Amino acid sequence: MFSTGFPFYLAPMDDITNPVLRALIAQTLPKDVSMVFFSPAINPNSIVNRHHARDEDVPINPGEKLIYNIMSGESDLILKAMDLLLKNNPAGFNLNCGCPRGKIQTAGRNPCGVALMERPDLVAQIIREAKKVFPCIHFSVKIRIGVKRDIPKLLSFCGMVQEQGADALILHPRTGEEQFTRPVDNGLYNQVRQTLTIPLVGNGDVLDDEEALALKQRYGLNGVMIGRGALAHPCIFRAIALRLQGERTRSFLEEPMMTWDERRDFLLQYLTGLNERYGEALTLKRFRLFCEWFRRGMEFGLVLRGPLVKAKSLHEMQDAIQKFFFTNKKQILSLV
Repeated sequence: MFSTGFPFYLAPMDDITNPVLRALIAQTLPKDVSMVFFSPAINPNSIVNRHHARDEDVPINPGEKLIYNIMSGESDLILKAMDLLLKNNPAGFNLNCGCPRGKIQTAGRNPCGVALMERPDLVAQIIREAKKVFPCIHFSVKIRIGVKRDIPKLLSFCGMVQEQGADALILHPRTGEEQFTRPVDNGLYNQVRQTLTIPLVGNGDVLDDEEALALKQRYGLNGVMIGRGALAHPCIFRAIALRLQGERTRSFLEEPMMTWDERRDFLLQYLTGLNERYGEALTLKRFRLFCEWFRRGMEFGLVLRGPLVKAKSLHEMQDAIQKFFFTNKKQILSLV
């Protein structure tokens, strides 16, 4: 699936899954393993009409397999944007019918995000026309249960996605109304899988390598997409790859893969890479957003939040990181 033998994917997250983070995560993988990444949300209107275009999210890293995550309900704009983006040689495109953010759902002439699931006719048109114009290009669809919980409606929607020619379906088993407030309903994978012959990828609340491997096997999924778990533990894909190769038998929660110093170095590399690409103002914003999840994967992580919020410059941010890791290293070593 997606032209790779490694069926685990980093979920698309706005302002987070940028080229800098994707490159750092790719560097953690064993040399013989490559993975497919998804871009943050791409607004076709920005690509076609150059209105507030977020060019920083469009570039593809050297050798990277990237699927553009399209956020729109406007078929004509999507086709024009796909035509323009194909010059970058992406691994494919994904129609986002799962984002639950209110502003996203009402952006543009037609609904988008999870609100698109209320318009199966519109989604059918988008898939059908995309596959007609670009028949050889991978085109997947990412969904939730729906805006509200209606299982017959969900199953009908999944059948329509397949019938119109989509190459894969990615399911986050929560409703749009639930956002992230309730546990995912993994039992729905069995019902959805029975309606499909195209690949089904699971997504939602996958926080460690043990859970990722178990989810794929338990529900017969073709792949697993990981979001917040990969931000707290950027080594999660390396851990999965090594376990598949038989080089590890225990989860990284039992046998850590990143040392205290390696976590510090990862943060500093990410901060430097962001600044080189985006400049200081945008770097500080995006770095704080990433660290809200990264800090949850380590002891004393909450202590790091305050200094990062207070930092007003790149230099202050770097100093805060160095001080945090130096100050807490002795406490970490005492726990070993």
